[in-house]
Amino acid sequence: MATKEVRQKVAVVVSCETGEIINDIYEKDKIVPYKEDEKKVEYMNSHEMNFNKGVSFIKLYDKSITTLRKNLTPTEFTFAISLTELVSYEDCILRTNGHGNGKVLDMKDLSEILDINYSVVRRVVSSLKKKGVIGCHDTGSISKDIDTKLNKVYTANPYIYFRGVNVNKTVSNFYKNSGWNSIAE
Repeated sequence: MATKEVRQKVAVVVSCETGEIINDIYEKDKIVPYKEDEKKVEYMNSHEMNFNKGVSFIKLYDKSITTLRKNLTPTEFTFAISLTELVSYEDCILRTNGHGNGKVLDMKDLSEILDINYSVVRRVVSSLKKKGVIGCHDTGSISKDIDTKLNKVYTANPYIYFRGVNVNKTVSNFYKNSGWNSIAE
C-alpha cells in the first residue's frame, strides 16, 4: 500500500482587484513570476534605483514652470528659481541652508547670497509678493531671550515649489487663494 504525502498549505494567491483567493500554494510548489514581474526586473536592471538617495531636492510642479515663465519678467523668473535652494522643509521659510535650521533671510541677505543689487531685490520681492510667488509674514516671540521687535519672514508658495513631502498647514492656507493651487493640481 502506497503512502500518500501530506503537503501543508503555506500561502494563497489573492486577486488584487477583488481580494478573492485564486489559488492555494503548498510547500515545495514552484512559484514562477508573471511577465509583469519580468518587466519589473528588466526595469530595475536598466534604471538606477533610488538615484542620488540622500541628496536634498525641491518639488517643483511642471505647470508652475510654464506659468512662472509666462507671468514673470526674466529677472523675476531667475530670482524665483534661485530661491529654490533656500526654501526650508515644511514651513517654506527662506533660510541660509534651506533645511529648517539656518538663519532666516531678509532682503539684505538675499541680495548678498544671490549677488544681486539690493534695490533690484526690493523691487523683485515686492513684485513676487503681489504675484503670490512668495509671501512675507511678521512674527514675534514670547521668549525673553529673543528681541521683542517683529521679524519679517519670507516664505515660498508651496503650490509652486517646496522641500520635502509635508507642508505646514499655516503656510498652505496662507497661499491657498493665491491661484497657484489650481496650477499645481
